[in-house]
Amino acid sequence: MKKSEVMMGLRSAFDDDVHNYDRCRPRYTAELFRNIIWYASLNGTKKVLEIGIGTGQATLPFLKAGCHVVAIDAGENLAKFSANAFSSFPRFQVQHVTFEAFVADDNTFDFIFSATAFHWIAQDVGLKKVRRLLKPGGTVALFWNHPFVNRKNNALHRQIQSLYKAYWP
Repeated sequence: MKKSEVMMGLRSAFDDDVHNYDRCRPRYTAELFRNIIWYASLNGTKKVLEIGIGTGQATLPFLKAGCHVVAIDAGENLAKFSANAFSSFPRFQVQHVTFEAFVADDNTFDFIFSATAFHWIAQDVGLKKVRRLLKPGGTVALFWNHPFVNRKNNALHRQIQSLYKAYWP
C-alpha cells in the first residue's frame, strides 16, 4: 500500500465515529480565538473559509463574530454533523469536499483557517491554493499540536507513543 493511500485512510478515519471523535477531542482555548479574531479584524463583513471543519470545535467563535463561514470537510458524516450543529446560523454553509477538490474564485476569502486538519493536505498544493483563495491583505491561521515531536528522550513522549502503538497500530 502506498503512503498516499495510507494517509487517505487515516484522513477519513475520524468520519467513522463522529460522536466519539467530538466527545474525546481536546478543545481549543478561548484566548486563541480572541487573538485570531483581533489580529484578523474579523467581523460581520468578513468571509471565512474553514478547511476541515470536523465537528466544528473551532467554528463557533467565528460565527459569533458575525463572519460568513464556508466550511469544508472530506468526511460526509462530519459535514452532516457540523451542518446540523450550526444550522441556526444563516451565514454558515458546509460542503462535503476535500480542500484539493474545493472550488471557489480567486481572492474570495478574508480569512482562511484550519484547526488540526491542514497537515493532511500536501503543503505544496495546499499553501498555493490558500494564497490564491485569500484576498490581498487577508489572514491565514493554521493551528494544531505536535506534542514532543522528535523528543524521543522525553518520558511523556515515550508514554504517549506506547499508547499509540497499543491502541492505534
